[in-house]
Amino acid sequence: MLYTNNTLRPIQVVITMTHRVTVQNSFCLSQLTIGLLATAWGGWYNTPAVGIELYSCITGNIAPGATYRLTQNAAGGVNTILRWIEVDQ
Repeated sequence: MLYTNNTLRPIQVVITMTHRVTVQNSFCLSQLTIGLLATAWGGWYNTPAVGIELYSCITGNIAPGATYRLTQNAAGGVNTILRWIEVDQ
């Protein structure tokens, strides 16, 4: 889903996630895109072992009027968003 910062000030987006591994040596990835630029990544390449849970945190600063989205690719497991926080700056 595409979001837009409709405020008159920049915001900071903070996203924490878990990545539960179901396929070893695969990946559980997430990417924050601001405008057309991929700016932050979280997750794991080469997932180490089946059954474990890994954690990541993604942050990004969003200018007024800018769009942003989180894209996930979890071929090696399941990504779960724990918190999605947007803070006025």
